[in-house]
Amino acid sequence: MKQLFSKYIDFFSNIEVRSNTQVFAKRKFLLTSFILTFLITVFNIFPIYYIESDTILYIAFFIAAYHLVLFVLLKIGFSTEAAGNGFVFFTLVAFTWVSIITGGLTSAMVAWFICVKVSAFWFTDRKTGYFWSAIVFVVVIVIFTLQLKGYKFETELTPENHIIFSSFMHFTILIYFLVIIIVYENGEKEARQKIEKQRDQLEEVNQEVSTQSEELQQANEELSSTLDVVNIQKTELQEKQNAITDSVLYASRIQQSILPLESNLDNAQGKKIILLCSYLEMWFREIFIGIKNKTITIF
Repeated sequence: MKQLFSKYIDFFSNIEVRSNTQVFAKRKFLLTSFILTFLITVFNIFPIYYIESDTILYIAFFIAAYHLVLFVLLKIGFSTEAAGNGFVFFTLVAFTWVSIITGGLTSAMVAWFICVKVSAFWFTDRKTGYFWSAIVFVVVIVIFTLQLKGYKFETELTPENHIIFSSFMHFTILIYFLVIIIVYENGEKEARQKIEKQRDQLEEVNQEVSTQSEELQQANEELSSTLDVVNIQKTELQEKQNAITDSVLYASRIQQSILPLESNLDNAQGKKIILLCSYLEMWFREIFIGIKNKTITIF
């Protein structure tokens, strides 16, 4: 039964409606009320036929017909608010009509005006609900004033049939509000469960984010420590490089001050060149390689 009801709701709700939780909840409540009032109307046709009131029977068919029209309008894309306003308007017209021909304010149909007022708030917004409530209030005041002034609303029903009609009206309105309250409570329960589930999911996400944040902070600290070590090593390497560079420059100046000029070596034919710095041998060979007829003695 629950699956069948869900398919019924989904059939009259497009993807856009189902994707919006709040709009879908209102559409679900509207469709629940529609199917309930439609079934109650069909159910009441049999006792209405029994009490032999053609006018009330026609009104019952009228109510069933505009329900079908509203179902079609919802299917082709009418909004919940538009269908709700249509439902309230046609229902108010039908109930007022029945009240007039069944005794005015003494008619059991007046109790169904509460359904009109409540539906206006359920299926539309707050301002529209106040508007329809004012309309219902005006209708009741007009009927009351007319009766107070002595106008008699004649009824088509015999006293016995009037009792039967009133009994069915009171019985069905009790069923209507009982079912609506159950549906409303179930909707509230589902909404609370959904909110709690979303809250739990949000807490899990927050916990994961917190864990990832801590891991990221730890990784940043490790990276910072690594960068500090790298900077220290870089500084030490730079100092060593500067020391080596200074040593090389110092050695180069010593070499330039001790070694003879290349032009003097070219003129040193058959002479001996004596070096006192043995560690300069390789450097000396690289510079003066190719000099012939020279004897070089390195100590």
